[in-house]
Amino acid sequence: MLSFVNVQDKIFNMDREQIVILAGVTLCALSIGAFIFWGPNPRPRRRGAIVGLQNLGFTCFLNTLLQSLASCVLFMDWLESCRDQGRVASTLHYLLKVLSSERSKLPESVEDPLDPTELIVALLEHGWSFASGEQDAHELYHLLMTTLEEEAHKAIPVDGGLLDSLEPQQEEKMLPESPGDMSENNLKTSHNQSNHVLNQPSGDSLEQSPSYSSETPCSSELRLLNKHEDIFTRKAMPKYDCNRNYQASPFCGLLTSQLQCVTCGFKSVLKYDKFDSLSLHLPEEERIRYTLIELLENFTRTEAVTGVACEGCNKGRDPDLPAVTATSLKSVSIGKLPKSLCLHVQRTSMGKNGDPYKRREYVLFPEFLVMDRYTQNSIMKEQKVKDEIQVADEDKEITLPSFTPREDGSWTHLYRLKAVVVHSGSAKSGHFVTYRRGPLNSSSRHRSDRWYLTSDEVVKETTLLEVCQAAAYMLFYERSAVSAT
Repeated sequence: MLSFVNVQDKIFNMDREQIVILAGVTLCALSIGAFIFWGPNPRPRRRGAIVGLQNLGFTCFLNTLLQSLASCVLFMDWLESCRDQGRVASTLHYLLKVLSSERSKLPESVEDPLDPTELIVALLEHGWSFASGEQDAHELYHLLMTTLEEEAHKAIPVDGGLLDSLEPQQEEKMLPESPGDMSENNLKTSHNQSNHVLNQPSGDSLEQSPSYSSETPCSSELRLLNKHEDIFTRKAMPKYDCNRNYQASPFCGLLTSQLQCVTCGFKSVLKYDKFDSLSLHLPEEERIRYTLIELLENFTRTEAVTGVACEGCNKGRDPDLPAVTATSLKSVSIGKLPKSLCLHVQRTSMGKNGDPYKRREYVLFPEFLVMDRYTQNSIMKEQKVKDEIQVADEDKEITLPSFTPREDGSWTHLYRLKAVVVHSGSAKSGHFVTYRRGPLNSSSRHRSDRWYLTSDEVVKETTLLEVCQAAAYMLFYERSAVSAT
């Protein structure tokens, strides 16, 4: 009987131990499950439609430009076709592809906010130097377009001849090594390299930046993106065949200009100049508000130029004698409109004491912009009508037919707003933000006609009304899909 009781006690103790073990395993499994479902995420992804960008130290000028270009569909299509022509093109294509995509559709490996270091390193390899401090988004835009054009023009290298082998070779200074693909380790390496360059003090030769337009930059204090030959030098550049398959950037257009002498009526040959943005100056008279139409009309308005050596006035004149100078009327128009249009509102003026200051007038700009009346063809038609009209009485007011596109849709050059760059602060310092359209390939929840305010890594949804109330510094338009009638 005693032995039977002992056996029962042992069995009871074994069952109790098993129950305790089973309960412990169950609690452990529940804890692991709770951690998996409700625990912290090692890569938290913030809600929203667009990925932000890291500020590496005074790099808001870079971030604002990237967000603007990411909303331009035609530019993205062009970049897709030439992304293999150089490292800047391929890196820019990757960054804009991420920024133009809906956040929820991106793979988990894509970081948020996005690191733009790779693009900085790619620009360094082209000999560009980033000085420390604040810089200008408009100048960076020209720098980027110039570099993309350089890469696109480089085709197959031509084998050098005997004379090439006799040319002295300059010693090439060290450039940052190519990080290669977009891997995490390479991004970290390039990040350290770019921070080192960004923290370098600026040199003495930072004077001019590449630009197709001759307008003054945003601020003399912000002209810090320049070719710095003292830091970056190259060996004798290899010769390249002309890339016959080269397709110009959709931002590339042609300006036409012509001089007409007021004395003899001689007209100079029509001159064509390439541009990738139009810099529009605010009138000297400061007002509370201007319109974009007013600035465009001022841009194409005929102006008097004095001291011109007129070819007509000097025809048949002894070449040994000083040339006769006269006043000429200079007309400027757009010979070829680009598919993507970048407009720059020049907001820096010089005070009476010679110090730059920022103009803060509001410029009213439309969502849809018609550019027909600023083209060479339209201006020539209007001038032809004026020339054919014989005015007997100079004081008589005559109403000329207008070539402004009518409300019935009879336009051929219609553009739609894609992004607006705003600069807050003074002429010497401040911050850039971008208003831009939503993801290009978006769902119904985040449609591409929605607007977002981006400030480095901060992204929030906004309205078109708020966008149109912004003090625009740069405006990005693209050809509208609406067909001409």
